[in-house]
Amino acid sequence: MYHSVNAGEELLKPHHKQWFQIYRNLPFDRYGFTEIHPHQKLLPGADYKPKRSLAPWGDLMHNRAVELLDTKENLLVCWSGGIDSTCIMVAMIQAGATKENLTVAMNRRSLLENTPFYERFIKGKFNTIEMKDMSELVATTDYHLVTGEGMDQLFGADVIYKIHLNAGLNVVFQPNTELNHCIALETLGFTYSNAKLIHHEVMGSAAKAGVKLRRVYDCMWWMNFAYKWQCVQLRGLMYGQHEYINQMTLDSLNRVSHFVNTPEFQDWSCTAHEKKIEDTWESYKLTAKRYIYRFDGDEEFLNNGIKILSLIQFSPSHVPKRKVFPPNV
Repeated sequence: MYHSVNAGEELLKPHHKQWFQIYRNLPFDRYGFTEIHPHQKLLPGADYKPKRSLAPWGDLMHNRAVELLDTKENLLVCWSGGIDSTCIMVAMIQAGATKENLTVAMNRRSLLENTPFYERFIKGKFNTIEMKDMSELVATTDYHLVTGEGMDQLFGADVIYKIHLNAGLNVVFQPNTELNHCIALETLGFTYSNAKLIHHEVMGSAAKAGVKLRRVYDCMWWMNFAYKWQCVQLRGLMYGQHEYINQMTLDSLNRVSHFVNTPEFQDWSCTAHEKKIEDTWESYKLTAKRYIYRFDGDEEFLNNGIKILSLIQFSPSHVPKRKVFPPNV
């Protein structure tokens, strides 16, 4: 089992069950310190142990865009209008993408989220198609999909916003101690006893990977980076209608490139902790937003663009139609 939405919950320890219920994803420690579910399988390369790297974000973005364009595939960028996918569009444009080698998948929500970028850099310059579920796009087109999946895992976690709303962002900027991490987890609904067990596992996992967690923010990031990485690589293929989901196999992953799913981006994430956020939620993913700003000069997006749940390849009208990943995966 490479991925599960709701399979074998009865096999989980109580603190892992609560983790699953709160995060709505079955955690999977890709570094092997924490055994969570006896049937979990690791995707090849998912246990990559990051190295220290001071490579500039802009260089990583440019090199990855060039790599994808050099494949000569029929590329389709899934553009939500948000930070992640706009960052990708900037990189692809600067690397020389044209309507001949790149198409943009979008919908009305994409336009509402970032109309200025669409008007200036997409409209009339790239062919566009209506965004559909990823499984449908893979099953019914010959495009090679390019997505922003994994960007959250590089920068932090959605749940940090929930902590911000429930208790204030200062909670995650405290030094990493068992007590401080447990307080943050309690704001999400964890019991203190379960939070203590999770803290121990998170610290052990990071130590095994050779990564130091200095702040509570880093602990929350590691719970995303280490325990959710594989989930986000697979989840797009398990949303949508039965007829398309049932066609998905591990080979289907060869039709999808998650832009930041490279060793170099993971190295950056484990090194550049101070470049992920400053002292406000609006500064989340500031490095990515500054990269966009240097291209489009949009101060409004730089200052007020925030993380919005925009897995737009998953139509709001669709919910997972099955509880486990297709049996042939």
